[in-house]
Amino acid sequence: MPIPASREDLLNDLQGNQCRVVFKKKDDTLRTMICTLREDMLPSREAESLTKKPKNESVVPVWDIRKKAWRSFRLDSILDFNVLSEEETSSD
Repeated sequence: MPIPASREDLLNDLQGNQCRVVFKKKDDTLRTMICTLREDMLPSREAESLTKKPKNESVVPVWDIRKKAWRSFRLDSILDFNVLSEEETSSD
């Protein structure tokens, strides 16, 4: 799947799915993260804060499913982006 063309497209994918994002961290290491913005997968009090506009439009905050914590990445650091299928999410 190609990297979404806009921040809005990326957020729409994350709000409805679990996604795999590969990106380059500030220290130049590569990171693969399984993440989401699906309200039913977020900590209960956190879901309502999604409607607030982020301070930096080039940074995307997401819920890291494996670490069970908030993480973020820069839009310009994304190397690969995939919406995960049901089969892929059930194995995680």
